[in-house]
Amino acid sequence: MRNDTAIQKSQENLNLRVLLAGTDRAKLLKWPATDIDIEIRVLSDHDRQQSVFATERLFKTSHIEMNIGTGVEYDYEQSTQVLYRAISFPGKPERRVVATVEDFRKLMTYGIHKILDEEYVSFEKEQSPNLDRMTQEEFDILLQDLKKKPDSTLGKVTSLNIAKRLLHILVSQPEILPEDNG
Repeated sequence: MRNDTAIQKSQENLNLRVLLAGTDRAKLLKWPATDIDIEIRVLSDHDRQQSVFATERLFKTSHIEMNIGTGVEYDYEQSTQVLYRAISFPGKPERRVVATVEDFRKLMTYGIHKILDEEYVSFEKEQSPNLDRMTQEEFDILLQDLKKKPDSTLGKVTSLNIAKRLLHILVSQPEILPEDNG
């Protein structure tokens, strides 16, 4: 009995590592205007949410009121939070370029931020299903995967256009009702 539990735990750990590897897609690039190698990875939903929550906390604790002018800064800070979490040393996603997001902000200029943000957004789009680039055959495969494995496939759908199209197709399919035998 004890050995069965150990085997099950080992299998669960292996499955978790495989799932996490799927969210840890990375790309090598250079820090702008240097020869320093960095790695940028697509954030998991958890990391992306942490970026949003950290931005909220910063604005609340700093007593920054949201208005037209601070809205731009809010978006910029959220992007900074994303980049801080997405950029690491090559092969070491747990090792950030600097220890804190405050130190990361000190490395930023508008130009560096813009370059890194464009790299991140481009890489995220490249790694995510995109209706604009998706052939009908690729979309059909995604739809079949969603029907077979909804929990694992939904995480791959990050495009609102794809989600809308999938939803439309799934809700417009005729419902098969049991025939009346009476």
